[in-house]
Amino acid sequence: MPAILGVHPMGEYLMEIRLNNGSTVILNLADKMSTIRFSPLQDRKLFESATTDGRKIRWDDYTEMSVDEIFEIASRDRKKSLD
Repeated sequence: MPAILGVHPMGEYLMEIRLNNGSTVILNLADKMSTIRFSPLQDRKLFESATTDGRKIRWDDYTEMSVDEIFEIASRDRKKSLD
């Protein structure tokens, strides 16, 4: 599984994620904002505070997302756009 090199929060709950395999993923997290787990990210300052340890994106001590989850969401979004 690729490692995360960097994250860049963008407008409308988009997150640019750079990977060590040369790929960049633009992840749309807008649908996640209504979930209990990700609802704290509606606070723009918290959303924009994203960091990475290479394996996960972290926003605070409670809110994080693994590389596997990133690919799962990206795959689901891609499938939706093809339907």
